[in-house]
Amino acid sequence: MLYRIFALLVLFLPLVASVGGCEQNNVRTANFPVTADDEPLRATELARTLDMKVDRAGRGMTRLSDARNVVLLFPAAGGAYVNGKSVGTPDDVMVFGGETYVTRRLVKTLRARLLPASPRPAPQPVAPPAPIAAKSLGTVLLDAGHGGEDPGAIARTGLREKDVVLPVTLELARRLQERGATVKLTRSSDVFVTLDGRVEQANRVRPDLFLSIHADASPNRSVRGATVYVPRREGTSSRSYQAGRAIVGALGAVSSGGRGMRTHEKNLRVLERTTCPAVLVELGFLTNGNEEQLLASSYYQRRLAEALCQAVVQYLRQ
Repeated sequence: MLYRIFALLVLFLPLVASVGGCEQNNVRTANFPVTADDEPLRATELARTLDMKVDRAGRGMTRLSDARNVVLLFPAAGGAYVNGKSVGTPDDVMVFGGETYVTRRLVKTLRARLLPASPRPAPQPVAPPAPIAAKSLGTVLLDAGHGGEDPGAIARTGLREKDVVLPVTLELARRLQERGATVKLTRSSDVFVTLDGRVEQANRVRPDLFLSIHADASPNRSVRGATVYVPRREGTSSRSYQAGRAIVGALGAVSSGGRGMRTHEKNLRVLERTTCPAVLVELGFLTNGNEEQLLASSYYQRRLAEALCQAVVQYLRQ
């Protein structure tokens, strides 16, 4: 009995070994190198090595590409193509666990067959555009009346004319400069400048407009409103009259009871002795209780400065 069992084992063992060998050969791994230097690469690793991207990955086909190349891997058929041309051998492309692998020797072959990336053109230095000189809207000489030991008109509360007109003038200068005008000042602080000194500056600078800024006073405390004075020597078509009309219109939206444009009964030196377009504006009456409170307000001073700015810009653009 034992003899018969031994005989059967002798007959079947070679057959089992043969079947196992057939199953081993059906998996496409037999020809993969086994040394560390030749360890196969996944398709995703291949893409990184070649600086390409995986467009498609599957058991049937894996596609890699860059700007100039397309690599196709066919695990089932065991082949690889670079830009439509077959490369390597059937044993260079395999599947393990549903992932596509390639041999190291195929990596070298692929790298040798890939078209080089197009060189990027060197950036050409771009010269910065030449700065365009801003064209000035015009030149304005602003004259804050009085100053220093000359306080000008004084309200019942002690508010002095020189302390009203200087902040209005400085704010007006800032706004005109923002709008593109060239601005000069007869004074920018609480200093005294003579009337002749103001006239001399105007005739030396020869601005497009000389604007003298004041605050008024009257024995009649009910009188109020801004007044605009222009030279007596000039006609109604002169540039001084054009500027005066623009100022009257702009101040009318801020100062109620405006007294309009007129010539002064006195020979105002800053109007009659200047050789450029000239206007003198009285912002209001310090002797009027309501108007005095307004003129003392920084908010109202800014409104006056903006109204004057709009008028001067309108005049300069004509």
